[in-house]
Amino acid sequence: MAQRNKHRYQYLWISTGILKIAPLLTPSIDHSRYSRYTLYMFRPDPFLNPASYILLKSLPLLIMAVLIFNMIQRVLWKGWGKKRSSSFYSALLITSLLAAAALIMRFKLNDLLLIPVILGIIFFIMVKRKILFPYKTKCIQCGNPLSIKRIIAIESNLCRNCESDSLNSEDNEKEK
Repeated sequence: MAQRNKHRYQYLWISTGILKIAPLLTPSIDHSRYSRYTLYMFRPDPFLNPASYILLKSLPLLIMAVLIFNMIQRVLWKGWGKKRSSSFYSALLITSLLAAAALIMRFKLNDLLLIPVILGIIFFIMVKRKILFPYKTKCIQCGNPLSIKRIIAIESNLCRNCESDSLNSEDNEKEK
């Protein structure tokens, strides 16, 4: 036992001092006890569940992209509006698909169990499409194309001219 612990750490000399290398890097230590530090707590098998494996590897990037898009919306327009909540709900739907893929991989189930999850997500999108897709590319009053900032963040879906006209008409009504 003393012989085994004697060489537990190896030392690397650097100009600033000694850097202690972690036991994971030393060849004399059994690495099987460190398997609990893996990312997924299990080893995914890409040949057993190829669809779940692809989803498990790609969906976290998509979720991060949607949440970064949500943060960009927060910078462009302060507050919690329809457009920002729709991107958050989209991230939640993608997360539910990721959770289903992770459970299928974890318990070594069949990939066909993804079909009811995908159908449920499609049904939810069809029922809540006005909440999930509030983005308009054209002004709802005059039909002129909107700028990217107005498509992404501005809740009114109006161009600058129509929005200023509507604000002026509201001010005139308040004065009366």
